[in-house]
Amino acid sequence: MKNFVALLALSAAALTATTAHASTMDAFTLTTSTDTYTFSLPASPSTSFNNAGDFTLQPVSISDNGKTQNGAVEFFSSNDLGGISITFGQNNPVNDIGSQLFTISKGVPTFTLGTFTLTPLNGGGGDNYWGDNGCVSNNDYLTITQIPNASPVPEPSSIAFLSTGLLAAAGTIRRRFSR
Repeated sequence: MKNFVALLALSAAALTATTAHASTMDAFTLTTSTDTYTFSLPASPSTSFNNAGDFTLQPVSISDNGKTQNGAVEFFSSNDLGGISITFGQNNPVNDIGSQLFTISKGVPTFTLGTFTLTPLNGGGGDNYWGDNGCVSNNDYLTITQIPNASPVPEPSSIAFLSTGLLAAAGTIRRRFSR
């Protein structure tokens, strides 16, 4: 009976050993008429919102046409016309409005996957020029995709549980042969 219990404990430990996945990451590619900005962020970042429901993440490692530098990325809620702003120090090369790019659940934003057409504001990215009807802007395009998780990481508690089961089985076997 004791051997059966030990074998049952070992089997339970082996079956419950699970893996944890690192936080899901999303890849962002913003294409203007002259530049391409790429960066990655957690799919559901911890952040705080301002009164309009916008939030800023910084520092973010952003590639600007292959040149990487730290910057800030602000996401606008639909209260502020939606969209995104990228800032490097005092330089604000992208200030686009359009769709709200995130949803909020339990106070945490989750980015919406897909390709979005955004309208550059004057002074921001994109190709702004003066035409017959005033300022005309070529659209910018933002693509948000999910980065596949890397290989799973074993949970320490599962490994400890498995080890305890193996030790119990080894103790039972040792006790049985020492008689």
